[in-house]
Amino acid sequence: GEKMLHWCSKRAYIDMTKMFNDGVLMQNTIVACWKSSIFAQWSEEAVDFMAGRVKPILFSTDDVIYSLGEESSHVFFVLRGELDLSNQSDQSNRSVQYSTDGYCFGKEEFLRGANRGHGARALGPLLLVPVSREVLMEATNKYPTESPKLKELLQSVQ
Repeated sequence: GEKMLHWCSKRAYIDMTKMFNDGVLMQNTIVACWKSSIFAQWSEEAVDFMAGRVKPILFSTDDVIYSLGEESSHVFFVLRGELDLSNQSDQSNRSVQYSTDGYCFGKEEFLRGANRGHGARALGPLLLVPVSREVLMEATNKYPTESPKLKELLQSVQ
């Protein structure tokens, strides 16, 4: 793990200097990421609350994040890196590459309570923040005015 982080930071794949303080991911990095995503309209207090309840994961090149047909228990946010989303059931095996910091993926099936309709894998070093249904429910219960529609969706697929 530590060798990988050093290798990545030396090659400018991931600028760790702004993200870590004594080995702990800075909460403001997650908050900045989420402010450019589906939580852009949420209050800073609500976003801080959620950011304090998640842990980022570093994936290596070609690591599988999830596979086609898996249960969708998390929605994911890209902090740094690139990923490939591919529909393996499609004859053309189309894939889409994303590298936008703050990009949110896996939310459609997650919100519907459906299994994954595509696979996701890392194209290189990839730092993601997975957010579970439990964390989102906790946040929408504590801050019900932030997103009543999201709360309703989450409750409907329990």
